[in-house]
Amino acid sequence: MDKKVILLMFLFMFSLSFISAEQIGERQPAEINKAYTISQPCASCTYINISVFTKDGVILNNVPMTDNGSTWTYTFTPTSSLRHDVNGIGDINGIDDSFAFYFEVTDNGKAQPDGTVVIVFLIAFIIIVLFGIYSVLKMLGVAVQLEADIVDVALNIGAYLAVFALYVLSTQYLGNLLIEDILLTIIKFAWITHVLLPLIALAVSMIMNPIKIAR
Repeated sequence: MDKKVILLMFLFMFSLSFISAEQIGERQPAEINKAYTISQPCASCTYINISVFTKDGVILNNVPMTDNGSTWTYTFTPTSSLRHDVNGIGDINGIDDSFAFYFEVTDNGKAQPDGTVVIVFLIAFIIIVLFGIYSVLKMLGVAVQLEADIVDVALNIGAYLAVFALYVLSTQYLGNLLIEDILLTIIKFAWITHVLLPLIALAVSMIMNPIKIAR
């Protein structure tokens, strides 16, 4: 009984490895380091071989695909963010024939943004950074005078949320891991400068102001 259960679990896990690999097609964006299935329909073929290459060189050279009845497949995991060209050859009805297509590989599996998106993102980034610097300097000024209020806290938290929103948008539309890492670092730092410290300054101002006035 135990052997049957182990065998069923093994077959289930083995089948999941094929289910988890998405099918890749012509000009479809793919995500780096994610498994994809390259497929080619041909019920009459006795073989189909494919080659995959990028501008940096050949990745696969004339490797055989797997016959699954009427469709031939090959599971492939791209490891570089480049255009991947696929060339294949098979014997359709006993006659050699070829096919070719390509797909783009990106960091997040989404199509590369056009120039307008990059420019808009850059402008938004500059505005948010300048606003963040202004809000934290303003908070420091009122905090020293023990005059921090809820408006100052709201400005700083607003700047923090704007950076967070920009990070979310970058993961969806920009697809640049370096920029995402930079924004994450800013978010971690801004949690202290734009959320924690302003709240502390507000609390201290609320406690010390009545004492200051009483004196």
